[in-house]
Amino acid sequence: MAVNADDCRLYVQAQPAAPQLSALCRQLAAAGGPDAYSCGQRLKGLGIAELARGPRNTLEALTPLLADAGWACWLLPAPSPPACPPRPLQTFEQRDESLWFHCDAGRFELTADDPAPLLIVADLSGQAVAAHLRRQLARHSYGQGADSAAASLQRLEKDIFQHQPRLDLYWRDASGTLLRAVRIRPGSFDHRQLGDQASLSRNANLLALLQRIRQCCPAASLHQTLGLAFLPDYPLQLPATDEAELQRNAQALTGYGQLMATIEQANALQSAVEQPAALTGAENGILLAAGATLPSPLGDTAATAPSETAANPPTPDSAPAPLPPPPEGAALAGRRWPLAPAQLAVFAIASLTALLTQLQPHWLRPLLGGLLHSGLLAAGAALLCLISAFRALHLKHCIAHTPTSRIRSLAMGRVEIQGQARRLYALVSPLTQLPCVYYSLKRYRRNAKDNGWDLVSSRSSGAVPFALEDATGSIRIDPAGARLRPSQTQEIFGNSHLPLATGLANNEKWREEIIADGAPLYVLGYAHSRRQHADRQGLLRQRLRDLKQDRAKLRDYDRNGDGRIDSQEWDEARQEQQRQLLLEQLRPDREAEAETWVGRPPGRWQPFLIAEQLSETELGRGYGLSFVLLLLVGVALAVWALLLAGSYFTLWPGC
Repeated sequence: MAVNADDCRLYVQAQPAAPQLSALCRQLAAAGGPDAYSCGQRLKGLGIAELARGPRNTLEALTPLLADAGWACWLLPAPSPPACPPRPLQTFEQRDESLWFHCDAGRFELTADDPAPLLIVADLSGQAVAAHLRRQLARHSYGQGADSAAASLQRLEKDIFQHQPRLDLYWRDASGTLLRAVRIRPGSFDHRQLGDQASLSRNANLLALLQRIRQCCPAASLHQTLGLAFLPDYPLQLPATDEAELQRNAQALTGYGQLMATIEQANALQSAVEQPAALTGAENGILLAAGATLPSPLGDTAATAPSETAANPPTPDSAPAPLPPPPEGAALAGRRWPLAPAQLAVFAIASLTALLTQLQPHWLRPLLGGLLHSGLLAAGAALLCLISAFRALHLKHCIAHTPTSRIRSLAMGRVEIQGQARRLYALVSPLTQLPCVYYSLKRYRRNAKDNGWDLVSSRSSGAVPFALEDATGSIRIDPAGARLRPSQTQEIFGNSHLPLATGLANNEKWREEIIADGAPLYVLGYAHSRRQHADRQGLLRQRLRDLKQDRAKLRDYDRNGDGRIDSQEWDEARQEQQRQLLLEQLRPDREAEAETWVGRPPGRWQPFLIAEQLSETELGRGYGLSFVLLLLVGVALAVWALLLAGSYFTLWPGC
C-alpha cells in the first residue's frame, strides 16, 4: 500500500523524568514541532506517545533533535485498518511444553521456539489509568516527583487486573510481521488448565494465564500503557460506563497493539541493517517508504524495543523540594471580575433592563422611551466605548514603548519581562488537576430555551504568587490586580468522561482556564524593591549593635591591644561596616528575586498584564484592533445620540 508522505506520525518513548527537557522542548517548537508546553506534556510519562503529525519532511527535521537528546523516536505513516485483529478466545489448554488457544479462526499453538510474541494488556473500563493519573498528578503537585517506571508499571498492572482487563496475544514471524492474534477476557477459558495457579477470581486467573505465557516464552514483550500517553488515534474513554464505550476502548486496544507491533518490527529492521547509528535523511526516507518506520538514530540503547519491562529511564540527580500549600484561602476566595468596569456597567444596565421588562411596571415604558428617544442611553454607551478605546490605546502604547528587560538586570519601575512560569506553591487546577500558577473555573447550565448557557458559579485561584524565570534568573510575581490572559482552556460537558470531573449533570459544563506550570508568559507590570524604602542608616545601626555584642569581632578592631575600643578604633569599625553594607547592596551576583518582585503599579491607570504564549507584537496588535473597533462604535453611538437629542429637545427642528 502506498504511503502518504503528507500524513505521518512521529512517536517517542515518553519518560517519567528527564533532565534538560525545557531546552529540548524549545528546540522542537522552533524546528516546527508543537509548542514547548505541548512537547513537555507529551515527552513526560510512560509508554509510546505521539509527539507530532504532519508531512514527512517536517517531522524529519525533529528527529535529529530527539536523537541528540537521547530519545527513542519512530516516524510512521498514518494508521491503517488493522491487518490482524485479535479473535475472541473460546478455550485454552496446556499440553506438555506448549499452550493451545482455540478461537473461531482455528487452533493456535504457542511454544518456546516461536518468535517473541507480543502481549498487550489493558483495562477497558479506564479506571486503572484514571487511578494512575491521579497518583502521578498528586505526587507532582506536591513536589514529590514521578515514580520510577518499574514501580509505576507494577502498580498499574495490579490496578488493571482489579477492573475489566483484556489480554491480547499476537503471534509473529521472524521478521516481526503479525500472523494471528487472540483476545482473552476473564472467564473465557477453563481455569482448571492453570493447575495450582487457578483460583475463584476470573481476573486473577487471567493474570495467572499471563504469567504462564511469559514463562512459556520468556522473550515475549509486554505493553500495558494504553491511555497513559498522548495517542489521539487510539483514545481511551475514562471511565467507560456503557457497552458502547467499552467497545470503543476495545477498538483502541486493537489499534494500540498494531502500533506496538509496527514499532517493534521497525526496531528489528534497524538492528538488521548494517548502517551507522545515525542515518541520513535519505536513508530515513527509504525506510519510511517501505512502510515500516523511521528507526531512531540513537545507538544501541535508544534503538531497542520500548518494552515497559526495560530498565528505568534516567532520573535527575536530586528530587525537588516539596512545595508548600497555597496561602490560606487563596485558592477558594480569590475571585476576580472577568469583565472590565465599563463592560460590567453595560452588563448591569442590560440585566436591570431585562428584569424590569419581565416585571413590566406601569412607569417603565415612558421611562425607557424617554431615555432612548432623548439619546441618553446612546450617549452613555458611547462614553463607555470611548473610555474603553482609550484604555486599550494606552495599554498598546505601554506595550510598544516599554523595553523587554532581563531579570538579572531589572530596573525599578514599569518593566516588561518574558519567561517561564514556575510554581512557588503546590497549586493545581480543580478540574484537570494540572500543576498551574493560576486557574479560573466556571460552571454553566443550559438555559430553559436550550439556546445558550447560563453561568452558575465561578471561582479562581486568586492572587497566588509565582516565579518567572528566564536565562538570567528568576523573580517573584504577585498577580494581585493583574489582567490575566490564559491561553489553555478546557471544557468538560456532562456527557464526557474525565477522571477527575464528577458531579456534572448532562445539561451542565465546566470551563477551566489555566496558566500551567512551565508555560511561557509575558508580564507588563511594576518592579518593586524590597530595599526601595529601606533606611541604610538604620541597617548600619543594626550592624553596629550586633558588632558590639560580638566580642570576638570587636577584638579585630583593637589595634593597640589594650582590651578596649577607643573612639578612633570605633570610627574604623563604623567605616568598615558601612563599606561592607554598601558592597552587599551592590554585589552583582545577588539573585534578583531576593531583592525585587513584580506586582501592581502604584498608579490606578498604569497597566498590569500577564499573558500566556503571546509576544509583544501580538499583544500590541490585539489592543490596537480593539482601540479602532471601540472608537468606531463609540463615535457612531455619539453621533446617534446627538441626532436623537436634537430631535427630542427640538434643538434641530429639521432632524
